[in-house]
Amino acid sequence: MTTSVTEQLVESVRGTVTAERLDPRANRERITQLAADAVERYRREAAMGAGVPLTNAERVIERIVSSVCGHGAIESLFTAGGVEDIFIEGDRVTYFQDGRLRGLVEPTSEAENLHVITQLLANTDASLDRAHPTVDGVQVLDGKARLTAAIPPASPHLSADIRLYVNRFATLPQLVESDTLNGPAADLLTLDVWAKGSMLICGETGSGKSTLLAAVLAVARENHCLRLCEESIELQFRPTHGGRYQGIAPGPDGRGGRSLRDLIKLMLRMRPDIIAVGEVRAEESWELARASRVGAGFLATIHANSAEDGLEALVLTALGAGPNITEDLVRRAFARSIDLVVHMERDDPNLVAEDAAYLHQVTEIRAVVPQIGKEFSSELIFERKDGLGSPLTWTGKLPPTRLVQRLERLLPKGTTLRDVLLGRAALR
Repeated sequence: MTTSVTEQLVESVRGTVTAERLDPRANRERITQLAADAVERYRREAAMGAGVPLTNAERVIERIVSSVCGHGAIESLFTAGGVEDIFIEGDRVTYFQDGRLRGLVEPTSEAENLHVITQLLANTDASLDRAHPTVDGVQVLDGKARLTAAIPPASPHLSADIRLYVNRFATLPQLVESDTLNGPAADLLTLDVWAKGSMLICGETGSGKSTLLAAVLAVARENHCLRLCEESIELQFRPTHGGRYQGIAPGPDGRGGRSLRDLIKLMLRMRPDIIAVGEVRAEESWELARASRVGAGFLATIHANSAEDGLEALVLTALGAGPNITEDLVRRAFARSIDLVVHMERDDPNLVAEDAAYLHQVTEIRAVVPQIGKEFSSELIFERKDGLGSPLTWTGKLPPTRLVQRLERLLPKGTTLRDVLLGRAALR
């Protein structure tokens, strides 16, 4: 069996389905019969020398049905555990599963893959054609995935990324047990959330930022109002008091969108105690600085290679928020508003054996010091001196006095923040 033969049979059955006006989702049994008939006809023709014999007719029938009624060979990846991204480049399909890049064993064609993308877009307002050769961040699979794609002339061939939302959730105690961070570090983050503080979680893609953010949100006080906004619904979030909001990409005409910045402005009018942003990418970060002026804390994630780089990345995203917003103004605003920067790292899958543990860990926690000069100043509170896999240890340094005082108000009388960081006074 070759891909071209399978594609011909798929198109033949698809033509019959169209002619009979069948709904593929409601007529799977009829379509299975059509596939079986098409395969049988082909087998008879092949026996007469008019084609290549099929080695597994049942598998061909399954492939036809999955292509006509579903999403073909790619469909199995939508429900496979641990798959986060599916990449399509012409007729080639690769995917990240459990942090490792793998290739789809079953061959596909570019035409078949384009049909899958078209199916995914069928229930959206987006279109992918020569007049609109790109789609960016469109919600598909009933909101369970995000699709970005390009076709000619924007790309020499079909190029797409399907980001599946892996809704992982772990409590802070569970993250402590897995050595993502240690008990004293978890207590420090908990105290900052209780104090309605502001925290930036940074790291590369797949390092565990969203998982940590969800865990930290889960320890917030029940009577605190938590409001979360995301471009796509990914985080496990069920607050006792508060709500969640989702951005909407503009339509093909550039209208009808709702940005994260719009959502933060909305939330600031809803008496929040803590505002959370699933991932900061643009000028919405400037609205986070405003949150501190109304007494709200904020939690956010951002892509960066270190805690210090995370602060710089946050500045860059805010500079486009308005013509009068300068770099110095942004730095001073965030230096006053951010308490902690938490940096996460993950193993390089190329350096880890297939059966070895794959680490996602907090490697440093810094406390931001009120700005004196033009650059950020921070104090290293926790670190893994020898990188991933080494112990996360307290450096012996304390956060700035103003933060220590705020956090110690939440501790039992006679207990200090030093006791917490030493592990002598656990909150749990």
